[in-house]
Amino acid sequence: MATTPTTAITVAPGITRIEKNNSKGYVVRVCRDGVRNSEYYSDSMCGGKRKALQLAKQSHAALLEALGPANNSTKNKLTSRNTTGKVGVHLAHSVDNRYPGCEYQAYCASWKTEDGYRKKISFAFNRYGEDEAWELACIARDRETTDREEVLAIRERQLKRKSRKNKTRRK
Repeated sequence: MATTPTTAITVAPGITRIEKNNSKGYVVRVCRDGVRNSEYYSDSMCGGKRKALQLAKQSHAALLEALGPANNSTKNKLTSRNTTGKVGVHLAHSVDNRYPGCEYQAYCASWKTEDGYRKKISFAFNRYGEDEAWELACIARDRETTDREEVLAIRERQLKRKSRKNKTRRK
């Protein structure tokens, strides 16, 4: 006995048309803070395809009104994929195939600009050392700047302040 494949078509954000065997209708899904809210509107139970879609749209609007708008901003949100503990800073590993055994590691800071373009800057371990590369990448990410000289100047000021504090504590 052959089974009919399931067809799922997104009609509008949060509303999907499902067609499988004799079961046809619309699924409304809204997720907030990890909690999924879903409802199914069957064509046969609602009195036809158009009425089911109308009820699905009304239900979706009511759910959005009750739950509020989605907060999809991930700009400063730490996700489970993050391995460094700092948003927008990751460990980059590169191999230069032109030279045998030539590998680089660096901390890379990245972010999206207001117009949607990705910007990034990296700081290599072999040039700055692992700890200093981390600090520089964090500064670049916080300031969202690709100007290396600016980042180095900021770090230099931080180190001067830190050394002054240590001198006053010793006295």
